[in-house]
Amino acid sequence: MRNIDKAIHEDEWIQSLDDQHLAAWLMMLHTMCDDQGRFEINIAKLRFCVFRSVIISDDEVEKIINNFALAKKVFLYEANGKKYCQVINWWKYQYLASYMSPSNFPAPEGWTDCWRYNDGVSKKPVPSDNWAERKTVGGFGLLTLASAMSSVNQPSSVSRS
Repeated sequence: MRNIDKAIHEDEWIQSLDDQHLAAWLMMLHTMCDDQGRFEINIAKLRFCVFRSVIISDDEVEKIINNFALAKKVFLYEANGKKYCQVINWWKYQYLASYMSPSNFPAPEGWTDCWRYNDGVSKKPVPSDNWAERKTVGGFGLLTLASAMSSVNQPSSVSRS
């Protein structure tokens, strides 16, 4: 279950989005992101999970994701020959979450994951060392966004080629 702080709607960027971009942003947070706020970029899956029955081209989907990157709301990067998307303010949006699993996807360089999950045997929580401070040290934490954005692993866009 995704816990998104209702204060997200007070963000001027969110308020400036047209209906298509707003729906895409909220659906992406709810349906595409794992518990660390990232996903592998797959245009067909994005089109299905984010836009559902809306008729939209691959190019339009790419443009929307690239617009999110230009607005510095997501960080696009490559790892092991695959393209990924990381929501930059993930821990700001998710600080109310009680449990978050580790990701199956590689984190962007400089990103700090935070997790807390049940061990499956004793049902006791297994937190990362930084779980309590996830809002301040999670994500890019002390690393500046400018440093992350200049990473050599960041593609300039989502493009399929």
